[in-house]
Amino acid sequence: MAMPPYFWIALLVVVALGVGIWWARSQHLSALRRSMHAFYTLSEQIFAAPSSAEIAEKLAGTLPSILQATTVRLYLLNRRTMSLESVPTAADPEPMAVSLEGPAEGLDAGAVKCFRSRTLTNIPDVRRNPLVNAGWKSGLPRSAMFAPLLAQLDVLGVIEVGSTRRLGYFTPEEQATLQHLANQVAASMKLEEQQAVREQLFRSEKLAATGQLISGVAHDLRAPLERIQE
Repeated sequence: MAMPPYFWIALLVVVALGVGIWWARSQHLSALRRSMHAFYTLSEQIFAAPSSAEIAEKLAGTLPSILQATTVRLYLLNRRTMSLESVPTAADPEPMAVSLEGPAEGLDAGAVKCFRSRTLTNIPDVRRNPLVNAGWKSGLPRSAMFAPLLAQLDVLGVIEVGSTRRLGYFTPEEQATLQHLANQVAASMKLEEQQAVREQLFRSEKLAATGQLISGVAHDLRAPLERIQE
């Protein structure tokens, strides 16, 4: 018994839908694997980076592919001026500072709130959010997220991530990813700071030992001269 034409049409539709679902799932898994690989590579690069400038470059170069972001900025705390200072990168070479003691406007307000509250701040619409109230300025991200650099009891700065294409909250997975990387940046900077302190102590001890050696040599040279004069 021959099948009616609509049967074959329905069968083709079902097969096409199955292939489409399989292809979409395959693409999603492939993108997820690339994102995870980029995440682990970035984590390793953060700990291997010799300076905060190098860390900022790594974040700016890799985070957009992991979080679907378009802008990344690293702020570090300047304890002397009590401000958050951005670390210049090739993509964002202009340095800027945000005071922690005065009123902040625009995205600066998000960075300050994140630093003070020590918690991740997620802003779905920077143009309408009362905290940021950035308005309709061209070039500003449509959504933004801020994560504190937490190292034990210290907050060393903030990572700002924005998207000029995307409106709405970043997903819980993306928030967790950013906070994890922020904690790694803080840990790396603490290790760098401790290494700098150790090197400073080593130089101080070396200078002190050198001074003692020179003093001893001078004493040994002066003693014969004093005996001759007698």
